[in-house]
Amino acid sequence: MGYQLKKLCCVDTRTNCQSCNLSEDCMFYNIYMRKTAKKGYTAPLKPIIFIPQFIGKSLTLLKNGEMTVEIIFFGNYSRYLPHIISGIKLLGLSGIGNPRYKNSNLFYIESMKCGFSGRDILEGDILLKQNVSQLDAADIPLYQEPELYLGFRSPLTTSQFPPTLESLIKGIRQRLIFLCNEYGSGELIPDFRWAKGSIVDYESHLHRLERRSARIGKHKLKGYTGTILYHFTEIDDIARWFLNIGFIIGCGSNISFGCGFLQNLRDSSLCDSKIMNSSRFSGDLE
Repeated sequence: MGYQLKKLCCVDTRTNCQSCNLSEDCMFYNIYMRKTAKKGYTAPLKPIIFIPQFIGKSLTLLKNGEMTVEIIFFGNYSRYLPHIISGIKLLGLSGIGNPRYKNSNLFYIESMKCGFSGRDILEGDILLKQNVSQLDAADIPLYQEPELYLGFRSPLTTSQFPPTLESLIKGIRQRLIFLCNEYGSGELIPDFRWAKGSIVDYESHLHRLERRSARIGKHKLKGYTGTILYHFTEIDDIARWFLNIGFIIGCGSNISFGCGFLQNLRDSSLCDSKIMNSSRFSGDLE
């Protein structure tokens, strides 16, 4: 994807991104090459996250098969939606993975919807910008149920599974702090006082993942998917607010690689149709 976006954005591909005078306003630089965050010493979280279907094993789609990929934009990066659409289309024409050299693994965008409005945002090659909605974290309502049946849509990279209810909410809050520092106004995120509960039941699956980054190369991660049933004993309103935020931004580290995204299994429609901008691709993929 990055190579396709660079073709769209870069006026001089021979210039090093770090020394380019246009880098501050360049989408490619800010998504892929910027090494310092506004706060702290680590690399910044990516402002645009791709969350593919995760099934924990190799995926083969036959001709005319379909796969849904979700895309979440932070801050004002939704203004780059036309560039992302064009980049996806170029990527589909060139293909993904090694089989692309055999003219395989090509795909096209079949449809694209806004996860917040539920409306189509593509009509042929026309972007229906009026159908794109945004959501402020402050407007997210509180989670109201006395228990939580939680599923992991992508692996949670943690050393211990299942996390306690308090650890889960701390992970959501920490992710929100990083995002607000980088793509918000740096506002103070409130802390919760009570988030106590018992784990009634859980199921876990261990995954060995390989992360690839232009900054640090390849390294391996350990992640878990599965389900957890929490029963609340004492939980305040701020903790309940964080839970509903977690269904959008996820929990824990490695958000830039699509890790740690959650699903409320008591209300799957909340995650399936109301959260993120999503794209449906069709083609012949391996």
